[in-house]
Amino acid sequence: MMLRSRQSSLMYCRASGFQEKLYTTIVYGVVVFSFLLGEYTPRLRADDSLLHTKTEIANGSHPWYEVHADPEDPNNLIVCGTKWDSRENAFHGFVYASADAGSSWKLALEDRHSRWVSEQSCAFGTNHQVYFISEASKVVDGQPRHELGTTRLYVSRDGGQHWLETLKTGWADHSATAVSEASGRVYTFFNIPYTQATGPKQSSNVGLLIFSPDGTTVVGPFVSSAIQRAGYRGVYPFFATGLRSGVVICLYHGISADGKKQDLALVRVDQSRHSLFESTVITRSVLSKDCSSFERGSIAYDSQNDRLFVVYGDGCKSRHLMLTSSSDEGRTWTPAAALHVSESPNSVVVAPSLVVGSDRHLGLLWEDGWFSGRWLFSPLQSQRVGESATELSSGQLEFQLSTDLLQTSIVPSHASQGDPHNTSNSSVMLNVFNAASQVWRVVGLAAAGNKIIAVWPEADRDGMKLYSGVLGSTPLRGSQESAKESDVTQHVLLEYGGSQEFQRATSTVDVCLVLGNQTDRPLKVPIKLEVKRLISSVGSLAVLNSTNGLTGIGATWDISDSVTGSQLPPLTKTNPFCLLFQIKGKDPRLDSEELLSVGLRVLARE
Repeated sequence: MMLRSRQSSLMYCRASGFQEKLYTTIVYGVVVFSFLLGEYTPRLRADDSLLHTKTEIANGSHPWYEVHADPEDPNNLIVCGTKWDSRENAFHGFVYASADAGSSWKLALEDRHSRWVSEQSCAFGTNHQVYFISEASKVVDGQPRHELGTTRLYVSRDGGQHWLETLKTGWADHSATAVSEASGRVYTFFNIPYTQATGPKQSSNVGLLIFSPDGTTVVGPFVSSAIQRAGYRGVYPFFATGLRSGVVICLYHGISADGKKQDLALVRVDQSRHSLFESTVITRSVLSKDCSSFERGSIAYDSQNDRLFVVYGDGCKSRHLMLTSSSDEGRTWTPAAALHVSESPNSVVVAPSLVVGSDRHLGLLWEDGWFSGRWLFSPLQSQRVGESATELSSGQLEFQLSTDLLQTSIVPSHASQGDPHNTSNSSVMLNVFNAASQVWRVVGLAAAGNKIIAVWPEADRDGMKLYSGVLGSTPLRGSQESAKESDVTQHVLLEYGGSQEFQRATSTVDVCLVLGNQTDRPLKVPIKLEVKRLISSVGSLAVLNSTNGLTGIGATWDISDSVTGSQLPPLTKTNPFCLLFQIKGKDPRLDSEELLSVGLRVLARE
């Protein structure tokens, strides 16, 4: 990963599998914009009305972190990654956990197996299981030797509160992890530098490890012959997610052998053929002396509509934020459209982090200009970019260096050959850096029920801190969402809507319904279905396309889009809408009578 530096003299390479990771200070913010690709010119103004809470997670520098929410309980949150310990002059792995939707946090796990622990990734599975991948390099004479390092898998079975180490394997550089919704297996993508796989020459590849759902066995690594033929000198996965079909995808950057080009691409792994995965280049850019760094972009998945979105920066001196989408699991992508998020000519969106909220709007984490320290959140109403923004942080103008941000690096004389800053080949180089300027990788947004959770670093007079914020979800239909809803279950009629389908490959059941108003008064939107009972005689049952993101009891569908206009008149019916379920466990048999039984409550405004 190559990033901009606050001062060119402070740039230096991290001795890892990716030697081009440069340290920098970057702070981020949030904006929300429409799913529809197009060009927008919003006016951003400070407004804190949507920031419900702001909570300090921890002190210190956290150059690499991800935030994730439990899909079955939005109260369970985790933040995992790398933190800097100035006292030990060492990097350690961490997991912070919250059981109250971000109101409070605790340090649930710390990986201190060496003085260089990094490359982490984490993901939620089913039944509140969480997986944490953490790599401990072997440090020899003060220098990390990643090829001798160890990857550890930790598993939590209570939403991240308690952890158990289950397995060790070889170093997995720059990892990204996701869980398959079909099998429950854990997929970890990583950078394999200079592999010996077949191809025109030695080059880097995307490696894949597959762990069992209980975390006790692993197979792989698998590699892609297509990526091998591309001849990259570095391939860096940075975000993975499971799709509702059971397919797992991962976004990665590939750097050409001559270092002059970079690809933003996606790898797609089918459940039945793990060792043969597809790769699609989303965009390719040319690097130059005026554009020696790149932005890695971000990806978000709308599971309800089975649609992927990618946002990335295009250009260096004249930088644009680009948005593209895919409706076929990443095989093809729409033409990218430029998104203008500020009228200020100096405003630059930096290091984007994307999420799909429960209201089907996108949330984007980004800094309002290089090193500004300003975080923003802008709600989107319908297809318009909001004209006001919630300011999460105004930026730090008087930041002062503190002891806990110092980092000492000693380069032996034999390693300093060819260093232009070294005037003597026999000298030992002593460097002291500011750890506040380190940001390697960030996944800073997560959807938790009808809330968006943001995590960001912030500097003050006392040093660096890591914060979380709970942001309200933006309603799709003006202020109607906040109006009182009534239980109208006894006054409506649910009927078959003309379609029902079972997909054996994914064990999913899709049932389409219509809802009729049996009263003598109109029912006003929003109209919702809420799950009160959910059982199956052949295995566990999960909701896949709920509006609020839940998969069990409490999952809701907002079926307002099936209503023509803003209300359902008396004695009329909605257009068809579909409910999607997945059966997990034993394969459904011919003698299975009750595949699923769902108790529903209907809510509406009368």
